[in-house]
Amino acid sequence: MKRNVLIIVFMISTVLTGCHAEESNNKNLIEKAIQKAYIASYTEKAEAEMQINAQKEDLAEEEPVELLTVFDDWSYSSKNMQITIEERESNGTHFFIADIVLLNDPNIKSAAADEIYHGDLREKTSDLAKEMGAVFAVNADYYVARNEGVIVRNGEAMRDKPDMDDTAMCINTDGAMTIVNECDTNPQELIDYGIIDSFSFGPSLLENGQAKSSFPNSKVERANPRTGVGQIEPGHLVFIVADGRQPEYSKGFTLAEFAQLFEKLGCQIAYNLDGGGSSTMYFNGRIVNKPANGEERPVYDAICIVDDAYKPEAS
Repeated sequence: MKRNVLIIVFMISTVLTGCHAEESNNKNLIEKAIQKAYIASYTEKAEAEMQINAQKEDLAEEEPVELLTVFDDWSYSSKNMQITIEERESNGTHFFIADIVLLNDPNIKSAAADEIYHGDLREKTSDLAKEMGAVFAVNADYYVARNEGVIVRNGEAMRDKPDMDDTAMCINTDGAMTIVNECDTNPQELIDYGIIDSFSFGPSLLENGQAKSSFPNSKVERANPRTGVGQIEPGHLVFIVADGRQPEYSKGFTLAEFAQLFEKLGCQIAYNLDGGGSSTMYFNGRIVNKPANGEERPVYDAICIVDDAYKPEAS
């Protein structure tokens, strides 16, 4: 009996030893498989990273793609700006909207007849634009026809005779537009704040993005040809030129109608420039609108949009 017990114990011990051995072998196999999978994953990851880095190096060595300059009679697109011009009609008035987005350099410049900012020489808006090499231009404020105004042109003080009831429209070095009360400032202060050009005609058309309903200090509220500029946000400008004084074609806008138009277009600020027979919009070598006198009126100054990528002969 004792012998049989010993045999049974031996057999159980042998089975248990075999089980432990098999378990140990299985564990080793699993560990080896995990290690092999980890090594493969790490190697694959390292190879993938090497490929990505190589691709990055190839891209870095490639020449940067330069955006094409494309334009026609109604639009312009380059690396620096986008311009879209649209003709509309409302209540018997034909008008033209120029939506301008400045992408890089501001490139808003004032131009004066014969480049003289103190005299009374006159040139057509189209000639001023061509001399500047501008893509786009409108007539400005014709400030030499008045004695008042806080005037800065091309970063230089031109006049410091504020109109106590008037405002000035200013453009800074970043191409942003702002409107100031002339009695609250002076040319040097504007220059110190980075203003390169200020225009004194008016009035201001919006108050906190809302159209003004009355203009008590203005003498030109009735329907007329109009030129104006608004800002949706810094670098995004809207120029409008409305034809008028042509009964069979276009009557023109009142100041209230002009203000409402800028509000509808989403402008936060807007300013009325010289109008009447002066109102002219120029784009890519042609006059877009129909001036009131049947032809361009020579003016003193213009607001121009220029671009070093613009090559008129390419059109």
